[in-house]
Amino acid sequence: MLTLEEAIQHAQEKGQGEGACSQDHRQLASWLQELEQFRKLFKGCDREEIEEALEEDEALTADGFEDALVGFARQFNSGPLALYNLEVCIEILVERDGMTYGEAVEYLEFNTLGAWVGGKTPVFATLIQPDPISP
Repeated sequence: MLTLEEAIQHAQEKGQGEGACSQDHRQLASWLQELEQFRKLFKGCDREEIEEALEEDEALTADGFEDALVGFARQFNSGPLALYNLEVCIEILVERDGMTYGEAVEYLEFNTLGAWVGGKTPVFATLIQPDPISP
């Protein structure tokens, strides 16, 4: 069984030539490198560990946005706070509730981001996108 590094190296080697097969291998190598970047970027706790930490500290969560939960945040003198990817929250409202992008942003700003429910209020972040890998 190949490691991710070995698979990238193999795809790069097979992508050296000309033709459709080589082109496919170059694309595969690019995707595998992107996967490697994401793994490095999101290395940390798994979902279950995050949910346990939030539950243990009675942190508040945003109902309906479970798929947007990316971790927890800490700040001075507080336990873990639920951390959500704001863009994924918008996507959820667009797909699940049929809102336009603008309606979803407005809804979140008024009903979610504008709601302070105490020191355990969830945090919504705009995440940095990793640089795309050129083939």
